[in-house]
Amino acid sequence: MQKNDHVEMALLYVPFPNLTEASKAAKALLTDKLIVCANIIPGVLSIYNQLEEIKELPEAIVIFKTSKKKIVSLKSAIETLHSYDVPIIIEIGVESINEKAAKWLSV
Repeated sequence: MQKNDHVEMALLYVPFPNLTEASKAAKALLTDKLIVCANIIPGVLSIYNQLEEIKELPEAIVIFKTSKKKIVSLKSAIETLHSYDVPIIIEIGVESINEKAAKWLSV
């Protein structure tokens, strides 16, 4: 396993309004080589507070795998592709990664 200062992998957690938009975004980002993989989790129920009213919304969550050097470009591309006025883009720190995955990521 590689430790913090050598880990070049980054994960982004991004909710999309539906599976179709999530899949379309993932394919575009793969084509543009901004990610190496996207894990799409359909059928998520998000519950949130908007203007003092509790709302429920079905969403598809995408976890994008990329290298740290592509994060700025990736976030910008997601904002362009996303239909939400304010897309949620959360970067998740990667503490360690196995060597084979690190090599795959660098391709």
